Amino acid sequence: SEQSADLQPGDVIGASRSRIERLPDLARAILDRACILRAETSLSRLSSMSSASATDTIDAVDLLLRQGLLSEQVPGKLQLAHDRLRELVEELMGPRVHQGLHALAARTLQEEQPQLADPIRRISRHLEQAGELDEAARWRVRAGSLAAESGATHQALRDLGEVLDFAPEHAHQQALRTRGRLLVDTGRLDAGRIDLERALALTPAEDTSAKAAAHVGLSYLAYRTGQPDSMVAHAEQASALARGSEDMALVMDVENALGIAHGSRGFCREAIEHYRRSARAAEAHGDTLRAAMRYNNIGINQRLLGELS
Repeated sequence: SEQSADLQPGDVIGASRSRIERLPDLARAILDRACILRAETSLSRLSSMSSASATDTIDAVDLLLRQGLLSEQVPGKLQLAHDRLRELVEELMGPRVHQGLHALAARTLQEEQPQLADPIRRISRHLEQAGELDEAARWRVRAGSLAAESGATHQALRDLGEVLDFAPEHAHQQALRTRGRLLVDTGRLDAGRIDLERALALTPAEDTSAKAAAHVGLSYLAYRTGQPDSMVAHAEQASALARGSEDMALVMDVENALGIAHGSRGFCREAIEHYRRSARAAEAHGDTLRAAMRYNNIGINQRLLGELS
């Protein structure tokens, strides 16, 4: 209308504030949750976060759509009508509610058991906003690891670097260890060494699994830089630290490091035995790709021994 066209931004915000303050409790709660979820907003998530029935959630969403507080430009994808409205909703809810809703959003998204980097990264960001920085770091490292596995190296390095920016120092070692391995894998050996040595220094003595993982990375770095004695020493230290571990992913990596250490020095039978153990651990862990790689390494060493059959 001509009258609405003449409204100034302050008038629009004032009118929105008045509408928000008059909302029924459930509609107000739904609006707050949609503000926090942003692009992740859906009816099912709003219902889960508000502990309301699907019918009540739909009624509240319909009211918010009619009042112009929510929009649905794509069917099933809800969002606040505009950015100024989001700022207003955040202002009205206050910092304590804002933080609590980010924690609730993280729990809601975790229940969906995401397996891809993007949704896992969003969980981490919600936890960061909730002030749960150790948990946020753990989820961001997981997102970075998945990004690296998919070949998105730049994104992986960004994820892992962000952990070092927001998390307390005691939470840095996993990000440093993961980033160090990625840097070594991509040929940035000096930077990888710095990260892996820092990770090892930050890891508490009682966390033997994390220390073993750092030694695995340093063993591979020594292999890449042609330092056989260091390579063997780190692999054997990793093996000693991981002895008796039921973490099949760690056992897989430690046995592989020992296989590389022995095979690169010409001890093919020893290398075969370690690669075989690594392959079995990979299969127990459900990692068929790495199991296949270990069996391929076994074949290479058998060929070097002349066992062509």
